[in-house]
Amino acid sequence: MNAHPAVSIVIPAYNPRFFAMALQSALAQTYERLEILVCDDSQGEEIEAIVRSFDGVGVAAVRYVRNETHLGFAGNLVKAVELASSELVKVLCDDDRLFPLCIERQAALLQAHADISLVRPSACSPTQVTACCLCGCRTRVS
Repeated sequence: MNAHPAVSIVIPAYNPRFFAMALQSALAQTYERLEILVCDDSQGEEIEAIVRSFDGVGVAAVRYVRNETHLGFAGNLVKAVELASSELVKVLCDDDRLFPLCIERQAALLQAHADISLVRPSACSPTQVTACCLCGCRTRVS
């Protein structure tokens, strides 16, 4: 693994209700080598409009992909992970938020322990806010 691996935060988006808060929390990460990928499986234009409203916010590049056909949650998640270009992948559901140090702390744990490939959210905070993890196992997703 790279000494400072790039991380893709993938957001399999469907519901715009809390999406802006999820995206804002991804953009607020202190970790510098980030890509944010939004894979839009919704039927409306709201998620795309929210993504565009965040242009120029944060240092991470945000990539927006709209599915041509509805894939459902599992299909959208698999597609988002497949499109991720980084060595590590963090799944962020559209109704979850990340603490600003989340990616930095989880990446550090993966770097420090070569024998692990999945980090739970408790590595970020004493309270578990989200069930998403950071992992280096994207090639095993099927």
